[in-house]
Amino acid sequence: MTDQDTWNLAVAAVTEEFDRIPPSRRLLAAEGLKAVRACKLALHAVVDLVGAAEVCASCLGQCCRTGKYHVTVLDLLAYLVDGRELFIPRFGQNGCPYLGAHGCLMEPSLRPFNCITFNCDLVESLLDPQKKECLVRLELELRDCCRKVEDLCGLHVRGGLMMSQERTLSGGEPIA
Repeated sequence: MTDQDTWNLAVAAVTEEFDRIPPSRRLLAAEGLKAVRACKLALHAVVDLVGAAEVCASCLGQCCRTGKYHVTVLDLLAYLVDGRELFIPRFGQNGCPYLGAHGCLMEPSLRPFNCITFNCDLVESLLDPQKKECLVRLELELRDCCRKVEDLCGLHVRGGLMMSQERTLSGGEPIA
């Protein structure tokens, strides 16, 4: 089974489970996901102020090399709730399958937790103490928002999408 097959099965399983969530809870989850997206945008804005995009472009995304497992069920739910078209991963390339010719295939508010909260040493060195403290506060807020969405959905949404599907295929717990 290819990574693309695993991805497709995972997306189908989560979409099916999402469709089973009662409309009232789905509405609450949508509100929670708005808060998650707002936190992610705020985190991105802080590092954007110090030119993180240029730093990332210059190193060609070395931190993204192992990104295959970073997308979570929660990230997929954000696409489903908004009715957005899901990006198509580029498995088989050298590096993160979620990188395209112009960078990440996901806009900042939809990027996985690991991707939006990680800063390499070079980006970290550009941040003053006030910005670092802001990032810590925003990450804690993001964690709290993610927990709330998980509780609202009644699903384990913070787990890795690909990893969960691989476990399911090996006879483990269902993905959602």
